[in-house]
Amino acid sequence: QGSKKTLAERQTIQAAFAEAEAKWRAARAYMMAELDETWSVARDVKPGEGIPVERRAALRMACTHMTRTGADICRALYDLGGGAALFEASDLQRRFRDSHAMTQHIVTAPATWELTGRLLLDLPTEAGMV
Repeated sequence: QGSKKTLAERQTIQAAFAEAEAKWRAARAYMMAELDETWSVARDVKPGEGIPVERRAALRMACTHMTRTGADICRALYDLGGGAALFEASDLQRRFRDSHAMTQHIVTAPATWELTGRLLLDLPTEAGMV
């Protein structure tokens, strides 16, 4: 990119990295809060019962949000990496691919928002899918 500075030495990268870290910490805190709450509920579930669908949906939303936020962060940092990020040997390339592959998993795919949105709006929903 025409500079003798490393990526880490560039002010734009430093600012973007700090913003990415803040976004990641927020997504992680949300995920951990939902995980803790779900675990707390799960400990009290009696044999033959399941975790309530609302609790499963809350955890699923947190998983999806964390996965999508991670992919967005990787995309932003990948873009800042310029041409160097294109090569397979680049850590940015690998993380970009891995993070975007995760967004296609059935638990965190875009359809999760529709499914959990239906529950939030009290619309009929196939509970087994949550």
